[in-house]
Amino acid sequence: MFMERLRYYMKSTLQFDNALDMQTSLDYWVFDDHGQFDGAHPSTVREHFAQWVAYAPQQEQGQGKYAMRSQRYNFCLHVDQDALQSVISGPAPPADKLGDGFVNLVCLRILGGMRPEHTHGRDERDHY
Repeated sequence: MFMERLRYYMKSTLQFDNALDMQTSLDYWVFDDHGQFDGAHPSTVREHFAQWVAYAPQQEQGQGKYAMRSQRYNFCLHVDQDALQSVISGPAPPADKLGDGFVNLVCLRILGGMRPEHTHGRDERDHY
């Protein structure tokens, strides 16, 4: 249900921006290993994402140097239980008008430090 809504909003955004031709190039990589990610902290997701980014640009693009400028290799979404419920608990699109749903944006590199609620037992050096 979450992915259906994400795809709906992506298509709506592209349509609004008169860019539906880009829809065929969207590629959603979903890492849903419950043993690894259930209850995972965003920093755990960042670590996994960093490992994926280490080989994905070369594998997907045939080169890594310029591919790293792509947002695909700099940001990912972390969808914990709270975020999931915030998205799927409301009315289905288009009736929800984007409602109060949220996801957690995880940056490959920490810019400006960590928010206080994510620092329990960790500091920024844990992520490099």
